[in-house]
Amino acid sequence: MKFQESGPIGTTITATDASGISWARYRWNDSNCNTNFNPNGEWVTVPGRGTHTLHVCVGDITGRTTTETYRFFQYDNSTPSVPTLSSPTHQIAEWSNEARVLVNFTTNNV
Repeated sequence: MKFQESGPIGTTITATDASGISWARYRWNDSNCNTNFNPNGEWVTVPGRGTHTLHVCVGDITGRTTTETYRFFQYDNSTPSVPTLSSPTHQIAEWSNEARVLVNFTTNNV
């Protein structure tokens, strides 16, 4: 599972079969594939922030169907908090004649 921040994010889904595709469907977060897609390639957008599962189901013109295929996506569009700086050895924003300065950096949402 790849964690990605920026959006909107999604993926292109395609379907191929030597005999030809009769139908191709997908659905987010539910294995009941009910939304048709173009088997030659269609962009589908992750529905929002969080962890989602894309389910894909395909049938060929001879009547055979695929076993459901699925992939997980994780989407975080929240910005990190403003970082906090501290130093166990120095005052922040003050002059020092020490050559070595220790700095602690902390933030949330990263």
